[in-house]
Amino acid sequence: MSVTLYDLPGRDGKSWLPMSVRIRDVLDYKGIPYNTVWLEYPDIEPTLRVLGAAPTNVKQDGNPFYTVPVISDSIHKAVTGEPTIVSDSWNIAIYIEETFPNKPALFPPGSRGLQSLFQEHILKNIHLAFHVTIIVPMHQNLNERSAVYFREKREAYYQKKLEAMGPVGSQSWQDAWDKAERELTSLSDILDKNGKERLYVMGDKITYADFILASVLETIIKFAPEQWEKKVKHWNNGRWVDMLGKCRSFKSKAE
Repeated sequence: MSVTLYDLPGRDGKSWLPMSVRIRDVLDYKGIPYNTVWLEYPDIEPTLRVLGAAPTNVKQDGNPFYTVPVISDSIHKAVTGEPTIVSDSWNIAIYIEETFPNKPALFPPGSRGLQSLFQEHILKNIHLAFHVTIIVPMHQNLNERSAVYFREKREAYYQKKLEAMGPVGSQSWQDAWDKAERELTSLSDILDKNGKERLYVMGDKITYADFILASVLETIIKFAPEQWEKKVKHWNNGRWVDMLGKCRSFKSKAE
């Protein structure tokens, strides 16, 4: 296989980071075979440095920040003759779109700016709305080395114990899910302008934006299953269940 995906495993050996899940969806949708190199949290930075991957952000201390997903493409090589290495889920999606042009398109002409804006909206207004409520189950999902790393970094950043971040039933927990409902309802109202019978973000055809949203819904299902079953799946007349079903139809059976 020409494409290798560097990813972080859960305790069940499966992909769970929404940024990685959406890239797997892109690869599956385009029918591009790939293999996976699993990295635990403490191994991500040293491995990606050696690989020559670009950092995706800057830490508070000014040092470069490395994260997955990252892909290595050994067929379409860089000018150095080495495999092409691409970091950041957005950059990876664009690279796949441009490098495999004969595959079904996910970025219709003129849509990249709009889809980038959509990605920012989903992150800031929906994903981050409920994120603190799933911190503990996310931690429980990790293998031991990653779990220790995750707790240390998150507690240092938030200046509180994981268990104190949006505990189930607290006012902050309720506020978080109320905000998530408001934001998804607002999004549903906007998408209805395409026609209520059209499930995809941009109408009749699936685009990268759909995989962005689907990966966030998958996060709810995995880490807040009770919220999904009792609430989210029923919001907006079951729209998100229908939309997710469409996106899931492209998933590899190996995942």
